[in-house]
Amino acid sequence: MAKLKLSSFLSGVSGRAGNAVYRYTKNGTELSDRPFVNNPNTPAQSLARSAFSKATKAWKTLTAAQAAAWNAYAASITETEAVTGVKTKRSGFNWYVALSSRFYQVNNMAGTAPATPPASAFTGDALTFTLGAQSGGIKVTASGGNSAGTVTALMFQKLTSANSKPQKAKYTTKAYFAFPSGSPATTVPLAPGVYSVAIQYVSTATGQETAIQVLGTVSGVTFAVAAPDASAKKKAA
Repeated sequence: MAKLKLSSFLSGVSGRAGNAVYRYTKNGTELSDRPFVNNPNTPAQSLARSAFSKATKAWKTLTAAQAAAWNAYAASITETEAVTGVKTKRSGFNWYVALSSRFYQVNNMAGTAPATPPASAFTGDALTFTLGAQSGGIKVTASGGNSAGTVTALMFQKLTSANSKPQKAKYTTKAYFAFPSGSPATTVPLAPGVYSVAIQYVSTATGQETAIQVLGTVSGVTFAVAAPDASAKKKAA
């Protein structure tokens, strides 16, 4: 867990960006990973931490006019907490870090996140998906390719059983994938178990994302079995 030092005019920040969670505590603002696996240094988690760090540092380089634009953008958006129904507003800093973090994740840390807020809404694509349990993962097949500038965030939530009800706040993004039109499928490596699968569309230009779309539950993910090494058998013979 990392602690963040905020600018003098910010009291605290809370929420999440991709696989990173940041919250205001009595000890200051802290950054941690969203729990999903025992290994805290998976590629996705490392990318999320790097993206979050780069975004928070970049906020300090914005001009006063750019920061004011983000504050105005934040003031125009009201969000409703899914469980309690409480209406909330994020700060301009919160919105900048959330979108910039996602921008860096989908672009694999390349490029520079926009210094100004998005000028229009992002609606993503309208693909349909089929799911299949594989040895060592889940295969996700799309009905077509993603449109230019859009990738699909592949999200998973491990369940205790096929009858368990998933919670939207507990999905973890395992991969960002731009489905190609010719062969729109990919297999995401996962430990054995039962998973609820969901997706979001993400803009590679702005970091905007659509609402979570739950695809369904997949049972039967098993351990991947490595094929025997033919060359080793030859040597042994």
